[in-house]
Amino acid sequence: MVRGVRGSQSLVMGVSLLLGALACSAGEIELDGGGTLIVSDTAFSRILPHAFHDQAIASLPHLFPEHVLLTSRRSGVLGEVVYALICFRESPVSDRVVIQAVAVHRDRAWRLETEAPPRYGDTLLQVLEQIGKLPRESRTTHR
Repeated sequence: MVRGVRGSQSLVMGVSLLLGALACSAGEIELDGGGTLIVSDTAFSRILPHAFHDQAIASLPHLFPEHVLLTSRRSGVLGEVVYALICFRESPVSDRVVIQAVAVHRDRAWRLETEAPPRYGDTLLQVLEQIGKLPRESRTTHR
């Protein structure tokens, strides 16, 4: 788990419960600037990116009524990887940014999550770079 991510876990966990049990393998990736990106395998479904995004957007106002949505992508493509991503602050005065995403490639799926400082641009770019690397990483570390 990402240290300090409290209620935001519910955004991803709701989708995981919807799609099935988690298959826990993968790991942590140290990001430049001191952050850690947690990457976990999750149950594959072709609707996963859309379902994650839609549920996250619907859940945010209930979990964090004062949240500030910084960016979201319902369906992005990096190479052969399809992903969905949300980036938000729990409140306007929050000193951290939460970035959560899911990604699918062929019959594989992953959850990604990290926290970023208020100036989150570099962290967001690093998360996107890691999403693009998932198929290569899975060939060497999985199956």
